[in-house]
This record gives sequence, structure tokens and C-alpha cells, in this order.
Amino acid sequence: MKIASIFETITLINLILWAIFPIPNLFFPIFPKLWHALLTGILLLIPFGIIFSIGMRDAGKETMVPSEDTSLYTGIYKYVRHPQTIGEFPMWVIMGLMTNSWTATLISLIFIIIYTPIMIKIEEADLVRRFGEKYIEYQRSTGCLFPKLSVFQKNEKNRKDQIKI
Repeated sequence: MKIASIFETITLINLILWAIFPIPNLFFPIFPKLWHALLTGILLLIPFGIIFSIGMRDAGKETMVPSEDTSLYTGIYKYVRHPQTIGEFPMWVIMGLMTNSWTATLISLIFIIIYTPIMIKIEEADLVRRFGEKYIEYQRSTGCLFPKLSVFQKNEKNRKDQIKI
């Protein structure tokens, strides 16, 4: 987690520097004015920030310090295994957009497309190692980045059963 934070900080610093000192031969503006890019970026950041915040809230202390006695199978984690990833990683592409540069946006997009599956594979291997069969069953029943339809069907069945009682 600390290593990822270091790399994300370096990436953020580079995006800020790109916005302040764009390389003229690589600067292809997206919008006619920088404030258009900033406003668009802020509007796009809101929904992803909400998803990220819900994931952080539902994970609690386990966001930074995983526990053997995890309760991560509640809240948004009933539907997807990586809600923080759903919220956080599009933010990097949006921050590239906020530099008002196609180059920075595309570099951010390529980085996320390559980094996301690698990060998920490493994180899930660690979780399987730590939690074993319990986590494998969680993987079977819960979508990685998108909810599985069976989760909604199961929740609807449980709701109907409660209404009958």
C-alpha cells in the first residue's frame, strides 16, 4: 500500500507539472480554455469520488491495515470486490483531462489499463493466501469491478422472504 501511494504521488506531481509546463510539441488541447477542462474534470470527479468514499467508509480501518477478522463482505463489498478501484482509477484519467491535454489524458488511460489488472491480480492473490476458501467463495459470488447479476437476484429473494415472514 505504501509503495502504491508513493507511485500515485509521483504521478500526481507529474500531472500538475504537465499542466503548468506542458511540452509544446506534445500539447494537443482538448478544450479551447483550461477552465473548461477543469470544470469538466470536477464534474466527472464527483461520481467517482462518491464511489471511492463509499468503498473507504465500508472498508473502515481495513482500507490501510487488513485484518484476519475481516468484515469486508458488507456494504458496497456485497456487490463488488474492488469499489475503491472503481472510484479511484478513473480519477487519474480525469486528472489527465484536467491538464487540458490529449497526451496526458491518453498516457493516464494507458497507465490505468495496464496497472489495474496487475494490481487486482496481486491484491487478490494476497487475499486468497490470507483468507483461503472464505475469500475464494467471496470471489465466486461477487463481481470484481462490476456486480454479478446473481447478487441482485439473491438480495431480491432475501427481501421477498423477509416480507413473507
